[in-house]
Amino acid sequence: MKDGLLIHAGINFIFLPQPPLSKRTGPTFQTALLEHGVDVSESRAADDTITVGSREPIPYEARIISLPPSAGQLLILGQQGVGTIEIFSQTAEAILNAYYQTIQIEARHLLACDVTLRFLYETDADHAFRQLWESRLHQSSDSLAALGGPVLGGGLRFVVPLLEQPEPCLAEVKIESLLTDASKLYVEASIKWDFTSNPDSAPDATERLHLVNDYVEKKVAAFMDWEDNHDDNYNLTD
Repeated sequence: MKDGLLIHAGINFIFLPQPPLSKRTGPTFQTALLEHGVDVSESRAADDTITVGSREPIPYEARIISLPPSAGQLLILGQQGVGTIEIFSQTAEAILNAYYQTIQIEARHLLACDVTLRFLYETDADHAFRQLWESRLHQSSDSLAALGGPVLGGGLRFVVPLLEQPEPCLAEVKIESLLTDASKLYVEASIKWDFTSNPDSAPDATERLHLVNDYVEKKVAAFMDWEDNHDDNYNLTD
């Protein structure tokens, strides 16, 4: 199977504490972003959310959100055209540093983090779900007749605790045929970390984004390429 095309990347941080947002927070954040080499062409503000973004050189959106009673959220998103994971990681790390510069407090703790990546994969099959259902899962096409009509698409979902990681985390993987082009596979992988018992963990956007990307390239891709691996008993946790 060919390498996947990255069509979405997102990383989300929950911090404690975060002071209430003010009218100055948005302009201060924009200035900090520019100082860290991140372009800003769009911005808007509400009582509890500041949103900035740009379409060039890569499309991104960053939101600072106030969560009651005193927590804060930094959400960084990259949509189609986001480029490679390396490029998005650099942007996310710069945005994280700009957030730190904007929200200056003596002691900050990371409560949670999650990363989501979405890919499109080309396959050699006319219908990617049929390949998953019949070849990968060894099911007959007749068994789907009970659903009452032709199946236009479908997929698989896994929830996997990654026990080998130094920080406890939970992965969720979706592998589906693309409804608009049945020959392609849509893959979404999310990994979530809970740091309530270890709030001094480092945010490290680059490391976490690359961890999820490597998980897709090494684990999820190997599961999808079972015919090339000659191992029909492949386990996502191996």
